[in-house]
Amino acid sequence: MEEEKNILAESIGIQIRRLRNINGMTQAQLAEDSICSTNFIGEIERGKIAPSFEYFIKICVGLNVDPTTLFKIINDEVYHSIEKEVIENRPERNS
Repeated sequence: MEEEKNILAESIGIQIRRLRNINGMTQAQLAEDSICSTNFIGEIERGKIAPSFEYFIKICVGLNVDPTTLFKIINDEVYHSIEKEVIENRPERNS
């Protein structure tokens, strides 16, 4: 589970940093536009933490990106890795 969270947090952070740079924004500008702290944005971008759903939406608003677009990018990056881990670690069921 910890590895799964790291993969997800890293993917979210990479994509947020990429979109922030494309928009020519600093972390401070994104934090201001997202109503959160610069340190929080930095932690997310470094993959140290994954934002809650509420902050994910706020950051998307700050980046002027549709959350479904960002979810799709992140899903495409991490889905198969997480799927494999779930399948390998779930208990077998008796039919």
